[in-house]
Amino acid sequence: MNNCEKAIYGESHVYQCLIDAGIDVEWSALSNRHSREDFIANGAMVDVKFSKKHGRRYTFNCHHHAKKQEGIDFYICVINPENVFVFPNELIDGKVLTISQKQVERGRYEYFNKNWGLIKNFVKK
Repeated sequence: MNNCEKAIYGESHVYQCLIDAGIDVEWSALSNRHSREDFIANGAMVDVKFSKKHGRRYTFNCHHHAKKQEGIDFYICVINPENVFVFPNELIDGKVLTISQKQVERGRYEYFNKNWGLIKNFVKK
């Protein structure tokens, strides 16, 4: 499977999760691969990121061509179908987010795991 096929497969999983959570969602990247976001969900700009595993760490590139993405409200960071983290943009400091396997096992980010309510309750400022 090439990167584009992987992205569509993974994004389709996230799309279904958003719909199942009762969130009004538009899959903007499906119709325009050059859009800065993957989804517009409840008025929020949402970008899906997939992990690159490095040993016992997962990294997510929250940038585009080395520049932090503008206008994104949430990053959905996917490790696997059981670990799908919904992070508000303001919690991502740099251009790369790293989560260790130990942090996942100990539940450090459990609050964000499949917390679709963060998007469902989002109000654009």
